[in-house]
Amino acid sequence: MDRYVDRYKKLEAIANGFYAASRIQKALNSDFETSPGTSVRSSTLDKIYEVFNIIDKYSPESYRRNVSDIVKKSFRYSRAYKDIKQHLYSARNKKADKDMFINTLKVLKPILSNKQIMLVDKFIKITEILYS
Repeated sequence: MDRYVDRYKKLEAIANGFYAASRIQKALNSDFETSPGTSVRSSTLDKIYEVFNIIDKYSPESYRRNVSDIVKKSFRYSRAYKDIKQHLYSARNKKADKDMFINTLKVLKPILSNKQIMLVDKFIKITEILYS
């Protein structure tokens, strides 16, 4: 009986691999069509995140938790990267002041450790008290 269960799991893993490969190929080759003849390409980071989600969804059960954690962490870092890049670009033309510094800390929070987040929160609270 165990032999049949093992075979079933192996066949399921193979089938999931084929299905995941098909979905990944579609995701990488797809553009978002806005109107007939006009398409918009999604960003590379969005496509990578979509590929990671597909791999997460169709990976074998024994690896799924690790893959899921990696996907969540990579999404958090990529989102923080976009936010930091946007913040620094908009801050380029402004004079450095306390608000810009506080906003920079807020943008960095998703990639900080729990202890660092706690310190940033305390710093922001102290700053708000001092300037209110």
